[in-house]
Amino acid sequence: MQPFVEQPQFLLEPKSSYIFENRPVKLECKAIRTRQIFFNCDNKWVPEHEHAKSTETNDKGVITIITSIDITAEQLEGQLDSNGYKCFCQAWSATGGTSKSKAATIEIAYLDKVFEWEPLRTDSVISKSAELRCRPPSGNPYPKITWLKDGKSLETNRNGRFILSNENSLLIAQIKQTDAGNYTCVATNIAGTYSSEPAELIVHDDRGWS
Repeated sequence: MQPFVEQPQFLLEPKSSYIFENRPVKLECKAIRTRQIFFNCDNKWVPEHEHAKSTETNDKGVITIITSIDITAEQLEGQLDSNGYKCFCQAWSATGGTSKSKAATIEIAYLDKVFEWEPLRTDSVISKSAELRCRPPSGNPYPKITWLKDGKSLETNRNGRFILSNENSLLIAQIKQTDAGNYTCVATNIAGTYSSEPAELIVHDDRGWS
């Protein structure tokens, strides 16, 4: 008869994250039915002295082991253009069972200052449409685009007159005279926010303008 082997069970697995502004990322694992947990990052076991360990015991006497490590930007050097820096936990039980957590991917967050395409001055006619093109700077994660009109946040809506296209252009339908103004494309991710130069939208009366 083979001896019973108890398998550790993870209650918390490491989560994928981004590092920015030289702030370390904390990865944490929690497991029951285990006597120890170690992290493996970039296919190397993390030294024991780099682990922070603690335990919790619930009212039923079940012991949870908690282990965490900090990841710094220096550890990710050379990883920016690859698939990231991967870490997982492995837990061992007192009876020899082992369990491996899901892998977390750690990446460096960044946002360039230079837009790939900035919106340009545009002329349009009342009741017609206009497109203000914008391609954000290179960034990780990919930056979110929003628009300002005369320095104030502009609400875009698929069912409205102001639409954010899949290419991040601002589409304006059924133009009104009040739509004239300066439009700014804003790129944001967790590494920062950058704005394009304002682009003027000039609205003409349809009588005699071409």
